[in-house]
Amino acid sequence: MRLFLLTVFLCGLTCPVFSPLRAQSQMELNQTAADSLAAAEKEMGDTLQKIVTIYSDEKLFLEKLVGSQKAWETYCKSQMDALFPLEKGRDPSQEYGSSYPMAHDLEKEKLVRERIARLKVWLDGVEEGDIGAGSVYSKDMIRELQSGGAK
Repeated sequence: MRLFLLTVFLCGLTCPVFSPLRAQSQMELNQTAADSLAAAEKEMGDTLQKIVTIYSDEKLFLEKLVGSQKAWETYCKSQMDALFPLEKGRDPSQEYGSSYPMAHDLEKEKLVRERIARLKVWLDGVEEGDIGAGSVYSKDMIRELQSGGAK
């Protein structure tokens, strides 16, 4: 048992991910999480822009997509408020500690990445004949549009 614990401890010291010798400050961890969230939000914006470009002739769809995105933003804010409830005027770091910015950003990034996955269906397209596709173009049509072809 002692040998096992010694092995686990030594592996922990040398493991690049969990090594206490490579520990970052909370400020650095918070910044890393903020940067990761910013990258995810940029990816979501880029994804939305690509959808708008591909579906530019689908005015009603684009109107509904904008409404959907606004509703998602409201949902995301409400979800984060439920996860980290805070009375007005209270400091989140006082309520949840110095890791709050990191925890908040990591959780929000999960929501953003889920939204990206949902949006990408309009970029990936569906198989021809998929009767449940709704406004989603077929994969063939997406390829054609991306290569500069007409609808």
